[in-house]
Amino acid sequence: MCKRYRGAVGRLRRFYVKQSHRGYGVGARLLKRIEAFAFDHFSEIRLFTDTASAGRFYEKNGYQKAYEQGANYIKRKVT
Repeated sequence: MCKRYRGAVGRLRRFYVKQSHRGYGVGARLLKRIEAFAFDHFSEIRLFTDTASAGRFYEKNGYQKAYEQGANYIKRKVT
C-alpha cells in the first residue's frame, strides 16, 4: 500500500456500461479491475448513484448502502 494514501478514500465516478453490453459480466469484470488498483492505494471506495439498477449492481458486487454526504455506497478493503 502506498504510504501517502494509507487510510484515504477513493471515489468511483462516471462508471457506465453501454446498455446493449449489460448482463454479460462486463461491468463486474471492469469493476474488479478498478477495485484491484484502488485498494492498492485506498482503504475504501465511495460512490454515488441515483438509479435503482446501479444500486443493485453495486450491492451485488459487495458495496454496502451508506447514508453519507456525497456517497450512498461504500466498499471497504478487506485485510
